[in-house]
Amino acid sequence: MRVLAQIELARNDFWRFAKSVRTIDESVGQLRPFPDPDEYPYLKTLHDAIHHNNMTIILKARQMFVSYLLVADGLWRAFCSDKKMGEVFGGLIVSKREDDVKYLISRVKEMYHSLPLGWQVYNPISVESQVRIAFKRGGELRGLPASENIGRTHTASWVLLDEGAFLPFARQMWAGLVSTVGATGKVIMPSTPNGKFNFFHDVWNGENTFKKVFLHWSDHPFRDEKWKYKMKPEIDPNDQGIWDQEMEGSFITQAGKKVYPEFSRSIHVREFADDKGSKDIIYRSWDFGFHHPACLWLKENGRDQMCVLMEYMGEDVSTREFARKVLELSEAQFPNARWKDVCDIAGRQKQSISDKNEKSDVDVLHSMGIYPAANKINIRTGLELVHQALKMRADGHPGLLVDSGCETLIDGFLGGYHYPDRESPGETPEKDGYYDHVHDCLRYLVFQINKWRKRMKKPRRRKSFHEEYAY
Repeated sequence: MRVLAQIELARNDFWRFAKSVRTIDESVGQLRPFPDPDEYPYLKTLHDAIHHNNMTIILKARQMFVSYLLVADGLWRAFCSDKKMGEVFGGLIVSKREDDVKYLISRVKEMYHSLPLGWQVYNPISVESQVRIAFKRGGELRGLPASENIGRTHTASWVLLDEGAFLPFARQMWAGLVSTVGATGKVIMPSTPNGKFNFFHDVWNGENTFKKVFLHWSDHPFRDEKWKYKMKPEIDPNDQGIWDQEMEGSFITQAGKKVYPEFSRSIHVREFADDKGSKDIIYRSWDFGFHHPACLWLKENGRDQMCVLMEYMGEDVSTREFARKVLELSEAQFPNARWKDVCDIAGRQKQSISDKNEKSDVDVLHSMGIYPAANKINIRTGLELVHQALKMRADGHPGLLVDSGCETLIDGFLGGYHYPDRESPGETPEKDGYYDHVHDCLRYLVFQINKWRKRMKKPRRRKSFHEEYAY
């Protein structure tokens, strides 16, 4: 088949183009054929998603050939565009550091130079540098390190935000890129997770027009449980959640040792029944702060287990606004309940950040008819009480259960709430401004409930191991 006929077919079919591409296998330092879509069907599914959607976000495991696929897609579009036919393609590859940008552009060059000679003669390179490759017929790919001005200073019809969860200035870049790319351009943002404090996490979990694609390690045709058994100790030797982040798509970040290693999703997480008509006592626990104030709702069931029913975390909100929202949720979910409240004792002294006319956060609650108990609690004492509540009791059940909807609290148990250092945990968990708020709420609540129980001065009822009880 003549070169022009081959190229014409490849212009309309990425996988025909990819068959002519070779990539470097870095494990052996040799050129290899581009992955076959029949052998790696998830790659075809991914490219279809990119091709048919203007905006695509990809939550991926490591080493899934995703970067190769995406830079090959950029090369395909740049190579096949022709300004004489009215086709103008400007691709932009954005990565965290300049070295990463140079590496990705070098992969584009390797793929181009692996094309048949006739193809290279058809559309030769007109400009080539470490961060740019342009073709005689008009298409080009440019690489840039992340900066807040990218969206305002560069135009592009195709943008790859490489490892989007790790990009600085991601929100500022996106604000500029929306208008730059326009209605017909494409934005692709692949990444492994990097916690919950970034643009990537917000896009993945938000309601938006991005097409969401999740690539689990098991989507790879040559990975199975035997492979996992071999690889997990190498990737996650200290069992600190690196595997979950890099391979399972977990947004929980854990730099140090878990605070509550005894927590188990299978043991402690439940689906609680609808409590809207309950006339029971519902406990609320408050932790203050402008950026992420938090509240937990808890009740004791017939087995004297502490059951966390609901959580709520505010964002950049005054104490008064936060309290109004908590009262709205309380009335909507538990309209017939009787209330007992507990809070951080520091709320008595701290001046509310946004309520300058109030003496303290507790004063704000008092003005709204909420009178929380507050105790000066040694952190280690509070942590130990939660440890005890998580343990299995003599009746074969734990003393603390958590509703599955309390995602932040559960993520904290699984490692988001951790000590600063793996090897020397120290006395105080990391104050990350997120997980620590809901876990402080839990600590206040467990301490106060234990205090109230002691005041009752009567034995707590314990059902037999086999007796059923309602959640």
